[in-house]
Amino acid sequence: MEPAESGTLEKAALVHLGDIEIEAVVYLGRQTLKLSEANALQTGSVIVLPRLAGEKHPLHINGTPLGEGETALVSERMTYRITRLVPIEIQEVSR
Repeated sequence: MEPAESGTLEKAALVHLGDIEIEAVVYLGRQTLKLSEANALQTGSVIVLPRLAGEKHPLHINGTPLGEGETALVSERMTYRITRLVPIEIQEVSR
């Protein structure tokens, strides 16, 4: 079998994997609180994050950094627009 045919067959064999669900996480920021501050939290409390408004937020897929983007409101819903993707290195499994 020619290498080009092999690659095509491998891609065709993996098509069914497209329905697998994975976790996408957008990190808006982290803040350290004292236990007393966390205990005082209630509905309406505000936690100030170290990021500035308009700053890019990293995107991770299943724990792997994939890119960054920005938050936006679309039809009153919070959304995330990807502005940059990080190249993904795919490691071949030895046979």
